[in-house]
Amino acid sequence: MTSLPWAKSHPSGVREIDATNECLEFLLERQFLQGLPCESTGRHCPKIEDLTRFLARKFEREEILMERVGFPGLLHHRSEHAKLLARVDLLRNNLVCGMYDSQRVFSVVTTWAVRHLREFDDPFGRYLAQQVEPRPEAGKASWRLEI
Repeated sequence: MTSLPWAKSHPSGVREIDATNECLEFLLERQFLQGLPCESTGRHCPKIEDLTRFLARKFEREEILMERVGFPGLLHHRSEHAKLLARVDLLRNNLVCGMYDSQRVFSVVTTWAVRHLREFDDPFGRYLAQQVEPRPEAGKASWRLEI
């Protein structure tokens, strides 16, 4: 399975989300497409556990940002995050480390991420753009929220 770049080719317009999407894409490719052997054969896969920790942190930061700007779609967005974390947890619990097709994990998360970006992150980017006053000298919206 070859990977098609999705993070850079479809930015949401939210710098923090776009940066972590690029990190997610990199992590998925390195951990689940490079044929890296698992070191914990027969137990929970540390690669899936690392992915879960990364996703939980990414989602927490996104949700804090959405909360700070009063994004009306936050609850639905948060629900989508929880669904993916539950799905990845099922994979972690059901797949035996070293004995599963790592492309399956890659495919599940990448398919979810591409859909999520278009259906959930894009609307947040548009909402955020409407909340920002453009800088006259730059000609485009500028914002930065520390989270």
